Amino acid sequence: DGAHNPAGTAWLRAQLEETAPLQLIDVRRPGEYAAGHVPRAQSIPLDRLLRESGTLDRSRPIAVVCASGYRSNIACSLLRQQGFTGPLHNIAGGTMAWIESGRAVSSGPEAG
Repeated sequence: DGAHNPAGTAWLRAQLEETAPLQLIDVRRPGEYAAGHVPRAQSIPLDRLLRESGTLDRSRPIAVVCASGYRSNIACSLLRQQGFTGPLHNIAGGTMAWIESGRAVSSGPEAG
């Protein structure tokens, strides 16, 4: 149907605890990512998403997170426009909701 699915932090935690092939993309700016991000999140800032979308596996589900949910919603729409037909999940409340729920974050710049 072309829509993307809103998902909460509890859903995300459950997905990350499984060995499911979820790809977690953090679309915040590099400084925001370095200050604290959801573990296993890959940093692809929103302004680089179209250029770097080719690095994502189109056959695996994707969850997108930002600070509060606004940029990740845009990112989901951009990915859909780029032909991503698999499950896309916008994490409601973003990294702020993740932290406010008491969940751990990783810090430091992206690896590689």
